[in-house]
Amino acid sequence: MSQKKVDELKERAKPLLAHNTIHARAFGHHGNYQKEVLSWDFSDLDLIGKKIEALEKAKKEIDEEERINEPLKKRREEYSRIDHFLFESLAEKENGKHEKMIENKRQIS
Repeated sequence: MSQKKVDELKERAKPLLAHNTIHARAFGHHGNYQKEVLSWDFSDLDLIGKKIEALEKAKKEIDEEERINEPLKKRREEYSRIDHFLFESLAEKENGKHEKMIENKRQIS
């Protein structure tokens, strides 16, 4: 077993194990993933290589989902901002203050 290969695998695994999300996607379970990772037998380089490949695949899937969902997320955030301005304007209208309505209209446009 090459210490250089073990170090390389550990280095590849480090960013993939920063969050439980990738581990859960790769292996289908939640829990104390750090404890599980510590139990991995790094003398079996093939097994560790397969685990890291599974983590890398899961990371790619998560990144792709985020790329697809990003425009939807931004749109929802924008709709929330517009809703806030509309509700604020309605409240001001009920109080007879039209200045805020005009200001909000400018911010939305």
